[in-house]
Parts: sequence; structure tokens; C-alpha cells
Amino acid sequence: MFFRVQAFVFLSFFLAKFVYTREKRSEFCLRAQDSIHEFTDEDLRGRTVDFKNYRDSIILLVNVATFCQYTYQYLGLNSLQKKYRSSDRCGLKILAVPCNQFAHQEPGNDAEEIYNGLKYVRPGRGFEPQMALLKKRDVNGRNEDDLYTWLKTRCPSPSLAINEISDIYYTPVRNDDISWNFEKILLDHKGQPWKRYTSAVEPEELVRDIEELIDMCES
Repeated sequence: MFFRVQAFVFLSFFLAKFVYTREKRSEFCLRAQDSIHEFTDEDLRGRTVDFKNYRDSIILLVNVATFCQYTYQYLGLNSLQKKYRSSDRCGLKILAVPCNQFAHQEPGNDAEEIYNGLKYVRPGRGFEPQMALLKKRDVNGRNEDDLYTWLKTRCPSPSLAINEISDIYYTPVRNDDISWNFEKILLDHKGQPWKRYTSAVEPEELVRDIEELIDMCES
């Protein structure tokens, strides 16, 4: 009887942990008075990016790397951008943010190196990103970019896992850190962070949330 109880408790714990982990592929963000429209930035070629110009657009921010197991997601991101791009209000604007803090998987130092890596290596076969690439930066640690500091205070991490320390190139490590390349943060047309997704969430899995935000923008 004792062993049956032990087995039942273990199985219950395992199933609860499994379900909980499945539910934590994304996490809703907190709303506040400030918005991303108050930020200015730079693209990969050094040109100014003023987020005021993104008013009435849905924004998807993705920290990217060329030599990652998730680099193939660039293809899905291109598909999303083509499907929901709009020159009018309420279109989707995807912004890719190169980062080299995870296993040194984005070694490119400038626009030419990074764009050529995407075109000829991974995804390769002449690939050209349809989304804008912002300047390369740190998304975690002592030198993390101000935009990501703000995003992480608003969007709790959906991931319960901490990656291998040997693959992480920053300190200090915090519980709200971006956990790996290709985490995604979706923002609404008012510049408010909406939801944060783990790297394993495929671009096409965002369709329902993107369409919900487009409907909210158009209503």
C-alpha cells in the first residue's frame, strides 16, 4: 500500500509539472502608462529608428542569432511579415534584434556580416529577411540594452529553465532574463507589451494573438 501511495504521488507530481511546463510557453505582460513609442533606437546599418513611427502598428520583437537551432524560424517570421504587413494602420512590424550572449551564436559584427550569414549560410539559399534588423546588443546582464530592461520589467519570463552556465555569456543572471535566442515579445498598436513567448514557440503559433491585436486596433 505504501508503495502504491508513493507511486501515485510521484505520478501526480510528474503530470502536474508536465502540464505546468506546457502552459508556460507564453506569459501575458503588465500594462502601464509608458509605451515603446517613447523609445528611439538604431537599425543594423546605424540609422535612427523612432518608435513613434510605429503607432497603430502591431510590433513583434525577436532576439535573433544566425547559428542557432532556431534560426530556421526566420522563414516563419518572413511568412508572418508578408501576410500581415500593411502600409496603412494596424499592420504587423517585426523587428529582429541580433544578440551574441547565448553560446556566441551571433558572431557577425556588422550589417554586412550578419546579412551575408543569413543569405549564404543559415537559413541560406539566398534568404533575405523581410523584417527590419535593429542594432546588435546585449539583452541581459550588466550591459543590457535599455529597451530590453523595460520589456523585461513589463513581461515576466514564461520559462522556468536556466540554460547551461557554460552557454551564457553575461552576468548577473536574473529570473526575468531572456532565456535564449528567438524569444518573442508582442506589443499592441498602443505600444503596450502584450505577451512574451519562449524560443520554442513557432512563428505560426502567434497567428491567433496577432489577429486578435489587429482586430483590437481596427475596432
